[in-house]
Amino acid sequence: MRIFGVLLLIAMVIYYVPDRQQSFTVTATTEVLTIDPVSDGVTEWEVPRIEACIRTDAPKRELKVQGCAMGLYEGVIEDDYPTLRWTEGYRLTFRAYTADMIEVLVEHNPDALPAPDNAPNEQRRGEMKIPVVTLGDRVLTPDSLLYIPYRVAGERTVLPLRGYVSIGDVPDASDSLLLLDGRYEIKQNLGLRRDRSHLVGEGRLFPGDRISFALGDRPWFVPGDAARPKEGPGRTNALARVFVTDLVAGGEGFDLVATTEPAYANLLLTRVGGQPTLIPVPWTERLLGDGVPVAIATLLGLIATMIALSNAYFAPPKAAVRIARFDGDRDAS
Repeated sequence: MRIFGVLLLIAMVIYYVPDRQQSFTVTATTEVLTIDPVSDGVTEWEVPRIEACIRTDAPKRELKVQGCAMGLYEGVIEDDYPTLRWTEGYRLTFRAYTADMIEVLVEHNPDALPAPDNAPNEQRRGEMKIPVVTLGDRVLTPDSLLYIPYRVAGERTVLPLRGYVSIGDVPDASDSLLLLDGRYEIKQNLGLRRDRSHLVGEGRLFPGDRISFALGDRPWFVPGDAARPKEGPGRTNALARVFVTDLVAGGEGFDLVATTEPAYANLLLTRVGGQPTLIPVPWTERLLGDGVPVAIATLLGLIATMIALSNAYFAPPKAAVRIARFDGDRDAS
């Protein structure tokens, strides 16, 4: 029995010590979010109203949008459920603008690949053709600004995206937009039911934190193709799905929920005055988060208790036998 217990303990250590794929969920209230959108095709938003400052070399003198700087932008207002079409190759920075409106800065991602030959070519950077983002029938040039209300006629605006995200920002003297509050959860597939995820880590995010999802090292026994199934070559961060909305009308910042699919990845957390740090998940947390070892330990404890009780009940009373023999020898003498 002891040998079996030792072998079982060694087997559990071997099973739970290696890193494994994990997924993350982050809920946060923040004033800033940066995302490099990724999609298989075109992502479309249909929102009730959008005010846009389209960067142009020949702006009109009339400014319809208050946030547009004279001489740099053309102000456009679309208030009949305009369609905003995204493609890859852009970086979006969401910023809390007012209590009723969010600002989105549209920038060309310098790390993006050139657009394919069959893509529209209204925009070019030198000899490189870049993807096109459209608002209705208008092309959004890089460095354009969008102003999207959180609510229109009582209807909440929800903006879903998929890509590489950075939530919050470390405060400095030039920018005061911060992550205000949030929480994160880390889940892994453990035990016999690999289709069910187990909570193995959670924590709180504080004002001034910045968090993203970083790809991690795969265990030695996992093939290379399985380590980074969707992120693509050269990427160091993991894909996430996120939606942006405003849950509390008139509150500070905006709200978001970001989730990732299982991957060999980690949460990368940067706090004020600190360096970027990967949030680890010790193998003991995996052990405690899985119900199978607890059930096995309970079962082994019951078996050991039953064996001890049976030995105590059925074993002969050795001390009593020795006394009887001693008394018998004394009477015979």
